[in-house]
Amino acid sequence: MKGYPFYAMGGNEMLTFGLAYRFPLINSIDLRIAALYFDKLYLSIYGDIGNAWTDSSPALKDYKTDIGAQLRLESFSFYSYPTRIFFDAAYGFSKFDRFVPSQNRSVTYGQEWRFYFGILFGFDFD
Repeated sequence: MKGYPFYAMGGNEMLTFGLAYRFPLINSIDLRIAALYFDKLYLSIYGDIGNAWTDSSPALKDYKTDIGAQLRLESFSFYSYPTRIFFDAAYGFSKFDRFVPSQNRSVTYGQEWRFYFGILFGFDFD
């Protein structure tokens, strides 16, 4: 659930459901810059609902929700390494507090934008 920081939810049990729709924005970029070849650009829109707990399952109203969008550039580096460059923007709708015993205070999560950038390398073996 990208709409929340990594430590926002925790527990021994977890239930999440996600739905995403990815489609091409540009099918053939065909651009080469130095050792990078840019091939395709995709847009993905997604949403999640879920929660984590330790003792008993939370009520449905306590489940967290988020939505987001991702731009993913499909490319190749050094002429043969499949490389994906992505940028995500996600928003967590549910606002909640978690008590941090080591600091003796509560931290509020949710109702804020989260941004992610990354590079992926992948190979398909047929």
